[in-house]
Amino acid sequence: MLIRPALVISALSITSSLASIALYGQCGGDDIVWADTCSEGLVCQYMNFWYSQCLPPPIISSTATGDDTASTGTPSP
Repeated sequence: MLIRPALVISALSITSSLASIALYGQCGGDDIVWADTCSEGLVCQYMNFWYSQCLPPPIISSTATGDDTASTGTPSP
């Protein structure tokens, strides 16, 4: 039986695209990020040219406004 290299590469590509990467797993490298491969609820965070990692999304606080008038009603001097 003769196995064609293109067929093997195609099968590997399909298999790897269906797998999801767990928390702290590598999801990219060599300046390539596969954002859709992280498990549900995780995002592929670019670290550097060689490494990207599946992490929880950043938490953005809605209470940090940078406005000093919130506590006293008057601007600080």
